[in-house]
Order: sequence, then C-alpha cells, then structure tokens
Amino acid sequence: MDQTQLLNALRALGNDVTYDPEHYPKGPAEEDIPNLLGALALMLDVEIAERLRPGSPAMDAFRCGYVEVSTDVHSFVRTVAVRGFTTASLLNAPALSDNQTLQQFVGTVGGAADQLLEDFEL
Repeated sequence: MDQTQLLNALRALGNDVTYDPEHYPKGPAEEDIPNLLGALALMLDVEIAERLRPGSPAMDAFRCGYVEVSTDVHSFVRTVAVRGFTTASLLNAPALSDNQTLQQFVGTVGGAADQLLEDFEL
C-alpha cells in the first residue's frame, strides 16, 4: 500500500488524517508509511475489539476471513509472528513496566513469535 491508499483507508474508518501542507507540501512521504500503518492498525484493532469476543461465532468468522486471504503458510505465520512482536512492543512501555501480568504477556508473546520465526525459518 502506498501513502494515499493508507490515508484513504484511515479516512474510511473515520480518522480524518491531515498533513500540514507547510511541512508536507506533497502529502505524506514514503518514510511516513510506518506511522500510517500504526494508525491504521489501531483503527482496525479498535473495531475488532468492539465486535469480537473470544469463542464467539463472530470470532470464528473473523478467523476464517483472516486465513482465507493468506496466500501461503509461510507468509501467514510470518504475519502472525510480526503481529505478536508488534503487540508485545506496544505493551513494553516504561509506564507499564511495573505490571507483572503485562510484562509476562510481553515475554510470552514475544518469545512465541520469535520461536515461530525460527521454526518456520522466516
């Protein structure tokens, strides 16, 4: 996805992203893509969290939709592993470092993601 597609996706989800034309006369640049992806991931995660509950029929439908789009096992596993790393890194913040449960979650998810990459030689 390029910057325009990411901006359109964000706007479609209700986030009216604007870039200061003085600093961004041509709009967001290639190096802004990680920031846009982070914003888009949050918007999607909020929507997912509001609509799905573990073990529900909606969760089963979500899982089916997620898997159906995957092109092959390696790309699917890599995507899930990277998602695990990003989730762990979001919770590995100084403000949360005193919460043992969160830190255990960070270690478990990060370790599992690392093991997936190793097992699948990704």
